[in-house]
Amino acid sequence: MIKVNLLPYREKKKEVQSKSQVVILGALGGAFAVLLLGFHVFTVMKLSELENDVQGTQQRLQQLKSSIGDINQYKKAKEILEKRLHIISYLEKNRFAKVYFLDELTAMVPANQVWVKSMKETETDVKIDGFARDNIAIAKFMRNLERSKHLTSVDLVSSKQTEIAGNRLKQFTLSCGLKKGF
Repeated sequence: MIKVNLLPYREKKKEVQSKSQVVILGALGGAFAVLLLGFHVFTVMKLSELENDVQGTQQRLQQLKSSIGDINQYKKAKEILEKRLHIISYLEKNRFAKVYFLDELTAMVPANQVWVKSMKETETDVKIDGFARDNIAIAKFMRNLERSKHLTSVDLVSSKQTEIAGNRLKQFTLSCGLKKGF
């Protein structure tokens, strides 16, 4: 006899296979969602950590900037102090130079022949105004000045005859170059 199975076993088999495929796809989707969620949490935590590092670094940068500002102030103060010390040492070294020059000048003036009326000093030269008995006295005074260790050159600017208290004298102006460092 022929047996006929009227139960739809192929449809049942397809139905079971499709249910298992849905379960597998659902499980894969859930696993994917869990992985995405884990990656997101990891990224957020890493981002938060990096932001904290940036804030810490910025605070450190601000501290270093204030330290640099302090260092720059100290450098400026040191520079000013060094300039002042240099000026003080220069003044200390040369404080008697003018006195020595005036002492030397008085020794160079020919006695009873030349009289110094005024002396004006600038950074580069000295201008001497005075009176002399004659041109020979002026020349002698100029030779004496040329031997000075403080002067580089002596030039006669003007010389003219004048009368003072009934005496005929030569009024003269000399220009003398100063040596550097004097």
